[in-house]
Amino acid sequence: MRILLVAVYYDFALEEVGISLISSVMRNKGHEVRLIGDFGKDMLSKIGVEIKSFKPDIVGINSYTTTRLNVYDLCKEIKRLNPCITVCVGGYAATNYWREMLLECSQIDFAILGEGENTFKDLVHLLENKQDTSSVAGIAFRDSLNIPKQSQARELMQDMNSLEFPSRDLLDQNKMNVAL
Repeated sequence: MRILLVAVYYDFALEEVGISLISSVMRNKGHEVRLIGDFGKDMLSKIGVEIKSFKPDIVGINSYTTTRLNVYDLCKEIKRLNPCITVCVGGYAATNYWREMLLECSQIDFAILGEGENTFKDLVHLLENKQDTSSVAGIAFRDSLNIPKQSQARELMQDMNSLEFPSRDLLDQNKMNVAL
């Protein structure tokens, strides 16, 4: 699958370790991954260019409390350009405000709650195979009545050493911050 991951910043950008870890996991599972971020004022036009040129199946967007409205704007633009794209949000805001986000932005298909590496991997696998996704631990979604629901919680990783190395090459290619 083609997966576009988007890092949305507020006033400043630090290295996006979480989303670059997810990039690594998805690449190692054989998916074509592109990581973009730090849009500034051209955010919507830049996402449009990426959607048209890369043609992703899934877009994953990080979310912070301070960027929530920007994330909504991105989700709306993505679905306007291609309503078939699955839109997932993760990060602090999605984990803590998943119900509000699903209610406030109908263009969000899934919220990834907590540590996203394994959750996103499992979700993408089921989406790719056109299987029911409600069994994925650590997500929020809308049920058949359009009511936000949370799946069972995913246990925290016990061995952080089992994580892949972040895709810092993707950060560097996109002139995103890399911690030295």
